[in-house]
Amino acid sequence: MNDLIEHYLAYLEDQGRERRTLIRYEGLAKNWVAPVIGEKLARQVRPADLDRCFAVMRRGGQSAPSMSYAKALLSGAFKWAKRTGKG
Repeated sequence: MNDLIEHYLAYLEDQGRERRTLIRYEGLAKNWVAPVIGEKLARQVRPADLDRCFAVMRRGGQSAPSMSYAKALLSGAFKWAKRTGKG
């Protein structure tokens, strides 16, 4: 997942995504996604892994908007991987 997210963020930057959104995504990936599922390949990630990731965020006091950003990041990365074959 770490590699997928890194490539997806580069894609978003090339597409002109706002810098502050990229910074927010990078922080979420580093602090919340990577510690839980970062070492897994995208095709190995299961719904239970994502549930665990969001549970860690909730226990860590992350706000609903932060969790929405994380969902958008992960959803976008998975869709991009499927579309481009980079997953």
